[in-house]
Order: sequence, then C-alpha cells, then structure tokens
Amino acid sequence: MRVALATLAALALAARAPAAGPEVRAVRATTIDFRAALRVLTSDDVPPGEVVREGEEVVLRLAGVAPEDLALPALERPLEGIRVEREEART
Repeated sequence: MRVALATLAALALAARAPAAGPEVRAVRATTIDFRAALRVLTSDDVPPGEVVREGEEVVLRLAGVAPEDLALPALERPLEGIRVEREEART
C-alpha cells in the first residue's frame, strides 16, 4: 500500500513539473467567427509565434519542439494541407 501511494505521489509531482523546454503539444482545427482556424496548444513557456504568408501558404513558426508523433487534425475546407517542419528548437 505504501509503495502504491508513493508511486501515485511521484506521478502527481511529475505531471505538474514543467516541460524540459518549450514544446508544441497539439494542433486542432477549429473555427473563429465562422472562419477556419488552427489552434496550437503549447507548454506555458513558448513565446508568441510568427505568422507570415509565403506564396500561397500561411506559415506559423513557433519556438518550441514538436514531438515526432504529433497528431495533425483532419483537413476541413478551406484548409488544403497541414504539415509540421521541424528545425532545431523551432517548429
């Protein structure tokens, strides 16, 4: 019983511990004012991102690392594609 309680206490503390560094945790497709939008969920320490247009694409750059298994949302019109490009300490 004591081992189980100690394990649960350790897991609770680990869940509250801050991430090792800025990280992207999820990407979700949603709407804002009837317009298609992407919501990017991050750890608290990710600074504001940068949004720029590059030709026909809208690019969002974040100073955070995205896990390799990051699930991307299903495409909804008018979105034609969503992809993640990883760079050192930036996504």
